[in-house]
Parts: sequence; structure tokens; C-alpha cells
Amino acid sequence: MEYPRLTPILRQLVLNAPNGLPAKALAGLLRRDYTTLLAEVGERSGHKAGVELLLPVMDMTGSCLPLDVMAEAMGGFFVRMPDVEGDCGAVASQCMTSVREFGELMGTVADALTDGTIAEAERRAIAEKGYRAQTAILALLRLVEVASQRGH
Repeated sequence: MEYPRLTPILRQLVLNAPNGLPAKALAGLLRRDYTTLLAEVGERSGHKAGVELLLPVMDMTGSCLPLDVMAEAMGGFFVRMPDVEGDCGAVASQCMTSVREFGELMGTVADALTDGTIAEAERRAIAEKGYRAQTAILALLRLVEVASQRGH
């Protein structure tokens, strides 16, 4: 099996951070010399970035792209856990949101299957609704944890 290369992805994040953080500023935050950082994420350099650099770069650039790529290579997918706050009332509300999102997913799947095939646009719509439903369910689970820790 051929695995995706993470160094080019890391280089992309360093040079073009999704949150707009300049590479020189990133190097400073990482306490690395700018040219050393570029060498570490370069293709031809004798310097190579250690795996310990991956999480700080993702955090500082606001990107989970390496996790997406790694999860896909391992047959899964990455979903960021939503930040939540609330009590049992919020849990009840999130239950309804989760049911609604799952219902929308099932409706989209049913619509796609009416002709017996799933077109690319339909696949994308199903994936989008699926991720939204999953995120809603994860938010529900997080809210349950928060509420139980508060004793509500």
C-alpha cells in the first residue's frame, strides 16, 4: 500500500496557513529559525521535520488537513469535536437537532436512490449531510458529558 506523503502537506500549511499566519511568524511561535523551518518541511533538504512538529503547526495554522489525510489513508475520517456548553435543557435541544440532521441525511439518501444510482453531486450532498448529522450527534455526546459533570 502506498501512503500519502505528509511533508508536502506540512509545507503547504507552513507557507499558506489557512488562518493567514505568515511563515516567519509561525517559525517564531515554534521557536525555530525561519530558514531551518523551511528546510525541515522541504523536499530536498537533509533536514526533516519530526512528527512532534505536526500538532503545533496544525494548531497554529488552524488546519486539520494532515488528520483528514491520515484518517482517510487508514479507512476513516476525522471530525473535530464541537465546543459546547450547557445543561440538561441544552441536551434536550441538541437531541432534537441531532434527530433533525439525521432526518435530513436520510431524506437526501432516499432522494438520491430514487433512480437507483448515486450521482457525484448526490454523493457530495450525502457526505455533507452525513458530516452535519455526525457533528450534531457528537455535540450531543459532549453536552451530556458537560451536563453530567455539572450534576444537572
